[in-house]
Amino acid sequence: MAPCAVYHILSFIRDRCRAYSGHIDRLVIDGLVRLPSDMILESDAQEYTLNWPSRLDRRNAKLSCYCTVDNDSRFILGMHANFDAGINPFVINQDAARNGDMDLHEPFRRHARYWLVGDEFKAGGNLAEQYPDERKELARQVIALYAAASC
Repeated sequence: MAPCAVYHILSFIRDRCRAYSGHIDRLVIDGLVRLPSDMILESDAQEYTLNWPSRLDRRNAKLSCYCTVDNDSRFILGMHANFDAGINPFVINQDAARNGDMDLHEPFRRHARYWLVGDEFKAGGNLAEQYPDERKELARQVIALYAAASC
């Protein structure tokens, strides 16, 4: 079997799995299927450290994946990885420099989930000790958002 045919079959299987998963998710979201109230959920987290993504970008990348499964049915409620192959670190840094992200503390950046140029030199410190006022303000904003959402 030619490699091209193998990829075609794998792509077909992936598409069918995604269609089925989307169908089930839509039924749950629309309320046509009810989840049992006595579900026993199990969660697992895994982290992988990968080698350099390219010759130009020589940082090691850490990929985290979290999965939650119903114990009885083995139905996977969600599997989420923090991987996005479409992100270009050069474009992110360019945009961050343009919009002033480089001058802000990490939690307040537009691109807060990405490491910008120079962030690796600041890593390892305790941010709670470095930015106590910003941390209190951020906690106040989060509490206010939750309070507004629960009304």
